[in-house]
Amino acid sequence: MARAGRARGSRPAAEVLDELPERLPGLRAGRATCVAADDLGVATSAMWAQVRTVLPVAPGSAGDAARVGETLADLLDLPLLAPPGSVDVPLPDGEGSPQAVDPRVVGLVPGVPVRWFEHDALSVDGVEVDWWVCAGRDGAQVHAATTSGLARGLAAAAGRPDARHLLEVALLDPDAADELLAESAWDR
Repeated sequence: MARAGRARGSRPAAEVLDELPERLPGLRAGRATCVAADDLGVATSAMWAQVRTVLPVAPGSAGDAARVGETLADLLDLPLLAPPGSVDVPLPDGEGSPQAVDPRVVGLVPGVPVRWFEHDALSVDGVEVDWWVCAGRDGAQVHAATTSGLARGLAAAAGRPDARHLLEVALLDPDAADELLAESAWDR
């Protein structure tokens, strides 16, 4: 994962790189790979790794991730991919069926949307994905084809990708929401 900082003593990293390497490491679909630098994008969300090879930015606060992402993209002359829910995120290939999120699940993590769009098969630009978060009329719009994907999408829409496991457990057993809330009281 990329982190902002200084390289080679006290000189800024931008002064160390004379030219961009031809190939760089990245992640795509949960696998590490090495690709032509022109095929890589800097991503502050795992969402993008479903559709293209990305250089991930270490999670932190949303502002930190965005700032580090901008710095890294500028340093390596790579595109910075839009955050989930941004108007710059492409729409899924199909609309999906609107569904309500159980209120007990919504109450676990501030910012979780109250509805989502269910897909039997979800794709973006012809590439099959488990989840996707684009802009909707009322804010971030979550699309998912699996329960795990729904948890990831809801967590990303709330700006809390670290809450994906908590949300997945709650989606599978909404009656456990009170217990999960108590267990997560000291989480971020």
